[in-house]
Amino acid sequence: MKQLDQTAIIRETRAKEKVRFAHEHARTTLFRVIDARQELNNAEEKVNRTKQDVENATIEEAEAMSYLIQAYDQSDCILLNFAMLWLFANIITHTQYKALTSFPIFIEWSKPTV
Repeated sequence: MKQLDQTAIIRETRAKEKVRFAHEHARTTLFRVIDARQELNNAEEKVNRTKQDVENATIEEAEAMSYLIQAYDQSDCILLNFAMLWLFANIITHTQYKALTSFPIFIEWSKPTV
């Protein structure tokens, strides 16, 4: 009988350890889920800020285009014509790097020949 009591106590102790381990595992998993949700919220916030930055850049680009069109209307300069072409190419193709590196060629072409 004493042997059965000791076996029951050992099984009960093991069961309690398993329950404690499962509880700790669930707690750790819950903290991971909370951290993952926070990271997701941070990522969504970053995406929203990026979208706002893109909208602001588009607005600034449109304003720059407006100013350039106004300057074009007021001037007959060849350099300004090439600047307009450069800006249109930049806006249409979204290849700012290529447009920026090709811009000095436009300046060279538009030098006055006297």
